[in-house]
Amino acid sequence: FVVMNPPFNTARDRATPDALRRQAHVMEEGLFERWLRTAAAIARPGAGLAIIARPASLEEILAALRGRFGAARVLAVHPRPQAAAIRVLLRAKKGARGALALMPPLVLHGPDGQGFTERAEAIINGRETLFAD
Repeated sequence: FVVMNPPFNTARDRATPDALRRQAHVMEEGLFERWLRTAAAIARPGAGLAIIARPASLEEILAALRGRFGAARVLAVHPRPQAAAIRVLLRAKKGARGALALMPPLVLHGPDGQGFTERAEAIINGRETLFAD
């Protein structure tokens, strides 16, 4: 199983003068293509893949998966019920040919922003899984 937590930020988001921090925090052009090519090279057939990213990266991730990982399942993570997603979680399998599936979203907090939703609380405490499997 390959787990990826790539840098989320664009150069505009993190304007640090420190080169090492910039490299650790800033998304470079073509990063997902390189990371997923590497993941496909080291993973065995049927191996799983999990990525957490910003929603804006989804198009690039899906393009980089083609021909490498399939049967992708995407779960959007929303801070509150009416708010836009802040992250996407994606799972896929090396060599699988299944179609893309959009899973029910995970909403972290209620409308007031206080406390976790029942589902988020269950996931946090290990009573439920993110992808319901």
